[in-house]
Amino acid sequence: MTDPAPCRPYAVVLDVDGTLLDTVFLHVLSWWEALRDAGHEVTCIDIHREIGRGAADLVSRSIGHEDSAIVDGHAERWAPLRERCLPFPGVPELIRAVAADGRGE
Repeated sequence: MTDPAPCRPYAVVLDVDGTLLDTVFLHVLSWWEALRDAGHEVTCIDIHREIGRGAADLVSRSIGHEDSAIVDGHAERWAPLRERCLPFPGVPELIRAVAADGRGE
């Protein structure tokens, strides 16, 4: 009996925000500023613990209720910081390797 051909994935799914790009602390800063602008004192460490949640859930867990104005404030604070994000080491090479393998389209 011969070994079956190795299973080769047809696609690669990449999670960019906080995984391939170093965005976590910029998000913490954006949330901290949006919360502060709305009159809430939430520590950066408490915000950091909530990173990865949906925006409404992050706000609700931070202040005890939803507030779409804070979500909008985060988006406004985050917009100029997006351009400052840098990839983690090795990410450009990973993307090139995936593209060269024919799965980057």
